Amino acid sequence: MMLRESDLQQSIIKVARDAGWLAYATYRSVRSEPGFPDVVAVRPPRILFLELKTSNGRLRPGHWNKAKTRWLPGQDTWAEALGQCPGVEYYLIRPADLEWIYGTLCQ
Repeated sequence: MMLRESDLQQSIIKVARDAGWLAYATYRSVRSEPGFPDVVAVRPPRILFLELKTSNGRLRPGHWNKAKTRWLPGQDTWAEALGQCPGVEYYLIRPADLEWIYGTLCQ
């Protein structure tokens, strides 16, 4: 069974909150800024921006993949901008990364 992005998000938010992080995810992104990361987690002095993708969600900037998950052009813009900010951590997270992100959040 493949882990859905919504399940991945709920799991990460639960672990983050249990570990003392403030965690935010937009409930419905229809009117939100295109490409903004799926989860923001804050526990001073750290801030994490997490873009979530399923195991088979291909990353082809600006194009739909066969599973109808997509990497929006705005996601490239956000990733590049956040990557240039000292102290900000931006990660692309897939189900295979769960152990790593759980460990990061529980440090």
